[in-house]
Amino acid sequence: MSDGRVTVVARVKAKSGMEERLAEAMGRLLEGSRSDAGCVNYDLHRGLEDPSVFVIYENWTSERELDEHLDQPHLHEFVGKLEDLAEGEIEITRLEMISSPTPGTAGQ
Repeated sequence: MSDGRVTVVARVKAKSGMEERLAEAMGRLLEGSRSDAGCVNYDLHRGLEDPSVFVIYENWTSERELDEHLDQPHLHEFVGKLEDLAEGEIEITRLEMISSPTPGTAGQ
């Protein structure tokens, strides 16, 4: 378990025809998550080569605050929609930064 900041990369692929609905659902998740305690940044990305792929890049001040985020109603609401909107499971990777953050970035 990390004592410091925790980075999460979450990747999800929309079902065919559900790209815009998934983008909307992820946008609502972003709005709620950015106000969660300990959120440093919470940014949504969309694939250039494959616009059905979405990635959220997020940083948290601690693993405890990330765990509290995972219990929030807006996250549970989003996860409940994934079966209809997403192809397969959401891929989640937790990371610990081992370099010094670049000055002026979310990692700082």
